[in-house]
Amino acid sequence: MTGLSGSGKSTIAGALEERLVLEHGKVVQMLDGDNGAAGLNRDLGFAVGRARASAASASSRASSTPAASSRS
Repeated sequence: MTGLSGSGKSTIAGALEERLVLEHGKVVQMLDGDNGAAGLNRDLGFAVGRARASAASASSRASSTPAASSRS
């Protein structure tokens, strides 16, 4: 999901995550850009020029999660 800062992306994703887990028994891991920038990507910051490296890092993490490896 993409959108402006403060537009509710994390709120929507959190609600979706909750429904997928509680109502459908799915394994879900939400990757939030703010969390990535504060955690593993803290050296990249929020600058536009660093967005591609940050997205690549998030993509790498997403493809190595247990949820990604258990999809059928």
